[in-house]
Amino acid sequence: ATAAPTPAALAQRLVVCALEDKLDLLYAFVRAHVASKTLVFVSTCAQARFLLEALRGARPGAPLAALHGKQSQAKRVAVFRAFAARSGGAVLVATDVAARGLDVPDVDWVVQLDAPEDADAYV
Repeated sequence: ATAAPTPAALAQRLVVCALEDKLDLLYAFVRAHVASKTLVFVSTCAQARFLLEALRGARPGAPLAALHGKQSQAKRVAVFRAFAARSGGAVLVATDVAARGLDVPDVDWVVQLDAPEDADAYV
């Protein structure tokens, strides 16, 4: 299968930072875009759970949720629907596998926390 072309209106940016600065940088990004709908992709279910709890503890001011494969199907559907229905700011931390193929409306920012292993899955 051929990957779909990158949407023309999509602006991509790369930020390189030290590993120990990554969470602080993400927190600052979320705080700066608290009114935005943000989707954060991570590689593993453990990362999704950890990041959700770390952000909750830091209280960035936006509703937070996680979507990953260790959740029941019913939980994933409920989390996805709640995030998709939001009209204001919110952050969804998701594994790329759990969110693959989902069409999330009105997302302002997509953050790929780590470099993707598969370039086709990235776009």
